[in-house]
Amino acid sequence: MTSLTTRATWSALSAARLRFRAEEAMARGLNPTRVEPVTLRSPAGYPLPARIHLHANGRPGPSPAVLLCPGGLDGLDGGEGLSVVLGCQRLARAGFAAMCWSPSGREGAPGREDRNGPLHQAEAAAAMRVLVQHPAVDPDRVVILTISFGLVLGLAAASAGVPVRGLIDWEGPPSRRWFVASRLNLESRPEDDAFWTEREPVRSVARLTVPYWRAQGRWDHVHGADTTLALEMVDAARAAGVPDVRLNGRDTWSPPTLLPSSMRGQSAAMLGWVHELTR
Repeated sequence: MTSLTTRATWSALSAARLRFRAEEAMARGLNPTRVEPVTLRSPAGYPLPARIHLHANGRPGPSPAVLLCPGGLDGLDGGEGLSVVLGCQRLARAGFAAMCWSPSGREGAPGREDRNGPLHQAEAAAAMRVLVQHPAVDPDRVVILTISFGLVLGLAAASAGVPVRGLIDWEGPPSRRWFVASRLNLESRPEDDAFWTEREPVRSVARLTVPYWRAQGRWDHVHGADTTLALEMVDAARAAGVPDVRLNGRDTWSPPTLLPSSMRGQSAAMLGWVHELTR
């Protein structure tokens, strides 16, 4: 039998999806966006491609903002394009200033591909500082949204020394076994401790001092029916003392309540969480 809590969760998600579709339909005609290039420099000394998406109609006052860290080895194109189900354009239409960038060696950026290592993490922290300093952004209402492998960069951005309302982790891999199983070409073996120590989110989440909200569908976008990676991540965050740890909107996860299997079907919930964190 479905519990009252589970029924309430699904009812809320259904209502959120309806609101999201209505907002999207209106937004295409009423809320066009504009794109602004911004200056972002790598600590290695060269400029990186970076843009902020804003309302074209210029709502009065600074806007809440989102730093989007897309999955895989994506950069600017991945954050803006159709390879993500809630990209910078959608976020801007919903009222947020949304920033995307290309790390070194990725999608036309100069430098070497660091596979979300220390250089890329330092660049994510720099992107966070650029975003909060933008005149269209309310620096007290900023969140980080990470998708899959983007979690590594999002955790680094959250440690940039600027105020952040929270981090939303959308099905990110917690540790090396999940990275290896994903077959993402990181050119490293599981036994390479030096490589993984710099990249495993179960380690770096201990530095997080803001709310950590994990999203996990019934069918993971990479690992299918094995959704225990979500439990590994929230358990690590809770053990590290991270404040306000949630899995799919709940602060308990035994048993876990999982979202609809499609990431596209989860978009409404993600947008709702961004609204909630930036109120």
